[in-house]
Parts: sequence; structure tokens; C-alpha cells
Amino acid sequence: MKVLKRSLLLSLAVFALASCKQNIYHPSGSSDGSRISDFTGIELEAVGSDITGKTPNENLYTPTKEKTITYKKTSPITELSIDDLTLKITGLEKGQKIYLTKINPNADRIYGIYTQYVKSAQNVTLSEAEEDPPFKITGMDTIRKPTAVKNLYNVVPDFASFKKLNSTAARTVVTKNVPVTQLDISTAQIGKLQKKLYIDADSNLITFKSANATLRAIGKKCNVWVVNGYYYTDDATSYTFNDNPYYSSAGYKTYTNEQLTLADVQKIANQFDLIYDHVRAIFGEESDEIFYSVTEDGESFNIKPMNYLSDTGTKVNIVIYDIGQDFDKETKNGILGYFYSKDYYPNENDLKTISNLSYGVSPSVYSNEGKYFYLDAPSFKDEHYAETIYSTLAHEFQHMVAFGEKYVEQGVFQEAYVAEMMSMLCEDFLMTPLNTKVDDSPIARLPSFNKNLNSIGVEYNSDYYTATVLSYAMNYAFGAWLVRNYGGKELATEMAKNKYGDYECITAAVKTVSGKSMSMEDLLLAFSQSCIFSKNLSGYNLPATFNKAVNDSTYPLMAIDLWNLDKTGYLTVTDYSQSLIDAGFYKFDGPQLLGYNAQTELRPYGINLVDVGTVTQTGDVTINFGNICIDKNQKLYLMIE
Repeated sequence: MKVLKRSLLLSLAVFALASCKQNIYHPSGSSDGSRISDFTGIELEAVGSDITGKTPNENLYTPTKEKTITYKKTSPITELSIDDLTLKITGLEKGQKIYLTKINPNADRIYGIYTQYVKSAQNVTLSEAEEDPPFKITGMDTIRKPTAVKNLYNVVPDFASFKKLNSTAARTVVTKNVPVTQLDISTAQIGKLQKKLYIDADSNLITFKSANATLRAIGKKCNVWVVNGYYYTDDATSYTFNDNPYYSSAGYKTYTNEQLTLADVQKIANQFDLIYDHVRAIFGEESDEIFYSVTEDGESFNIKPMNYLSDTGTKVNIVIYDIGQDFDKETKNGILGYFYSKDYYPNENDLKTISNLSYGVSPSVYSNEGKYFYLDAPSFKDEHYAETIYSTLAHEFQHMVAFGEKYVEQGVFQEAYVAEMMSMLCEDFLMTPLNTKVDDSPIARLPSFNKNLNSIGVEYNSDYYTATVLSYAMNYAFGAWLVRNYGGKELATEMAKNKYGDYECITAAVKTVSGKSMSMEDLLLAFSQSCIFSKNLSGYNLPATFNKAVNDSTYPLMAIDLWNLDKTGYLTVTDYSQSLIDAGFYKFDGPQLLGYNAQTELRPYGINLVDVGTVTQTGDVTINFGNICIDKNQKLYLMIE
């Protein structure tokens, strides 16, 4: 991949800033000491080739004023103005720490060249100048590969692309306006009943093809189907993928012990039965209705009971195969599972029969018509994350529930970052009922959060693979912090059921459950304090903290100490988790802070936490900020410890 070079950035930046009077910044080692670190080492397509015009000139401002503040132990957090060029702080003692927090409370990113930075300071031993650290992906984030398709759980057909098939026919034909014949799903049919299903044919989950799947297990709440070729049968000579239709007849791949057994599929059914009521108790219910016929105006769907299209009724179907055909014998890394809302719509053939229409281009062409989600077969056969597949059951089922609660019931689209945050919180809440080890829970994402929190926002960044992976770490961290401070299970339930699908889902739920009116800026400020200070300060209690347990009898949440993720008793130690501990995976001394002169991109709903330095001698301190154009949308806070 090509890298966007610094020289190109500088020329583009100078062009973009030409109309804003300022002293243009210089790269590291130059006269004003600033440091640009948001683009170096990042793939070109991750940042785009045009940084001009993205920040309108009316949003840019050059600071000019001097300000004096007096430090008080009872109020160590001070909001700064974008107009502050020089800041004098009185009342400080030797050894006190000074931090600068930058917050982007909006959905649009702020480029690093437009973020404020510390140029120099008097009576402060400055922290190490900022470098360009590479992203660090660790632990679970090397295991759970995100899907390449954003927001599978909000797929809605594009009515503008629909094609009428017969100009003389009425808009709504509905010649099939009766329930479909239900399959005989019984114990006697296990291993015998087959069903043709659409499954993905590429790792981007964009193309599909049909495949035969066999009923392999039945639970009280689910049916488990295994695509033919992924199940070990008595007449097989070895555990192979030889009859997998995606492997060419010229050269089948054979991997010992990779096919599923009866014990595997029955455990999936049993685990889902256990998960089912717990997820519904917190997050609501999946829809028992399905989109059926197109309305007369051609702009929406009529809804019918599920059995009008689904031959499995209202039971959840779990389909198992090698998702994306991305199995790798060495790394065994791939997509663990997904829910795709396309299955809540008629497929192409039924749309034609029912409404005399064709989808044109839509994944719902390949709808399996019912409650379906999909799990990765090879993931069951790897000791390092086989157990993770069971928390994935809860994760994907929550997506199905959310589609019902938000879109089917209220017509609300749930933004991807909210959707993933909620599904990871579902895993968090179910750790005790499922006896999930920390290694197999979203808590294992926190080392990646500690290392990368300044590089990602509360967002779903699908620009490139690493950013998408880190989005999961950040979204879980923010969600875990929210429920531990603003209402636990009740907060999760309110977020799951209220009428919002974006950041208002969060702020409205916080107000309803805790009674606190907090904007995203307010929440990100409190979140920032939790990431800078490991404990309460003398004379000042933190408004919130990760290190707070929720003592619910059924759904307790453990306290999280970001500064000691490997502390004794924190992990349920297995051979694998012990190897991670020995390798230093969980040992990272709290969230990584940026150097004093950092100018790092502020991602949507993102934060930059800057370690300015340490007070050298008791007395006054002066901080000089960059005399540059900065984006007025960023919020600046000084924090003193």
C-alpha cells in the first residue's frame, strides 16, 4: 500500500490554509516544535486524497489572547477557549502533572493540522515530543475479524431500484397471501432434513450462492443447520472439507479435525437456548413479523407474521459454514459470525410472485426469509478462540433483536457504532450467565483500546481494516464505561428500546435512567477523565470511572482497572490466557497519552489525551499554544493532577 507522504501533506495543507492568516506549522524538529502525526504510516485510502475544502474557512480561527487561571484542588478541570494563545496558571506545586484534552463532540472528523497543540512552556518539564506510533492490534482484535460490509443489520432495499415486471398488473399482486407450509422439524429429521440456503460467496459478504444445509441439532429456541461438507459423518474416511462446494474438484483442501461433530452442534443449540431469554430480558425481543408485500405507493413494505414467508416459523436458525471462505490453515482467522437483515424481506422470487416487482440490485434478492444468523465453522476447531464463538451467539442475536426493536417497530436506523457497542455490551452482561472467560469476552479488547484511544473515535471507521478493528475496541470501552456509571442493565435496556439510533440513543438514555442531562461533549469529557486519572484526586472525585463494579444478582459487571489489566484474579487463567500474561499482553500502564506537541486527527466523537508535562518548581506556569488556524469545533480542557 502506498503511504501519503509528509511533503504532499504539507503542500496540501498550505494550500488549504492560505485564506486563514497564521504562522504555518512546521514538521517535527522545526522552530515551533509542532508535530503532525495523524497521517504518517496510514494507508492512502484511509484518509482520502483530498484534505482541502473539508474544513470550511468559517470554522477556522487563529488564537490571539492571553488568559490567567488559578489552580484549585476542588476544580482541577478548566475549559479553554479556542482564542487562548498563552495561558498562565497560578497556584501550582512542584511535581504536579498537566494534561490537555481535546474533544470532538461531532460526527465529522477534525484534521490534525487544525487541532491546537502546546508549542512551549515555562516552569514545566515537557513530556517527550510526539512521534508517529503505528497502530497496535492485540488480543481479541486479532481474532474477531470484522465484516467488510458496514451495518449488515440495517440493510433496507432501495425502492428506487425496484423494477415492475408487468405494466398491466396491479402494484400489489399478493397471490401468495397465506402462510407457507412449515417444515417438519423434529428429532427424527436430524441428519436427514435438508434445506437450500443462500450463503456468502466471498469474504466481503457481497456475493451469494445457494448451498444445501442439513438440520444437525434442534434447541428449544433454535434450529442448527450445517452446510454440507462441514459436518463429520460416520462414513467419512477423515475430517475433511472435501464436499465443500467452494473448493475446486481439482484440488480439495483437507484439514484434520476441522469438521463439526454432533457434540459441537448440540452445544451450540444448548448455549443459544441459554442465551435467548437473557438477551431478551435486557435488550428486547426480535421481531416475529417479516416484510412481505410492497405497498401501493411503492415506498414501503406491508408486514405479515413470520410464517407467511418463513418455513421454519418463528424459531431462530443458526447456519454454520466457513464464512467468506476465508479459512486459513495457519492463522485460522476469519469472520466469526453475522446477522444480515436481508433475511427479514422476501427473496427475489417471492417479491415477483407477491408484488410483481424485482429488486434490481439488493442483497435481499438472496433472503433466506426468516430469523437467521451465521457462524463460522473453522472457528470452533481452534483452542485459542473456540469458546469465543459462544459469546458471538449472544452478539449476533442482539443485532437481530435490535433490528426488531429499532427498525421493525419504530422505523429507526441504528448507526453501526451504536449497534456494535450494544452487541459487545450484551456479551459483557452475559459473562456470568454464560461463564465466559475474560479472554473470550470484549474485555479482551481493552489492551487495544489502551494503546489506540487517540487514533479512533466512538464511530465505525470502515476506511480500512485496522481502523475497523480498533472501532470495536473504542466502542466497547465507551459502552462499558457508560453502563458502569449511568445505570447498568437499565441503561442498556433504555438504549435498546428508545426512539434513537445515533448518539441521542446514548444521551437520552443517560438522562432517562440517571436523571443527568449530558451532551456527548459532557460524556466524552467525563470519559477522558476516567482515562487520564486512575483514581480520585485530592479534593476532587472523578465523575465516573471504569473501576466500578455493577452488583446485579443476574447480570453483574466486573470493575475494570485499565492500569492493571493483568492483576491477580482479574482473568480466569487458562493455558492460553497465561501465555498472554507471560507475553505482557495485559500489562500496559493505562491509556497511552500523546506527547506535549501532538497534532493528531480528532476522529468523530473522538478524544486526544495529551501529557503536557510536570511542574518544575512551585509557582506559576505559562503554556504557549500554537499560533495557527484551528478548527472551532474542537473543545479544549486543561486537567491538573
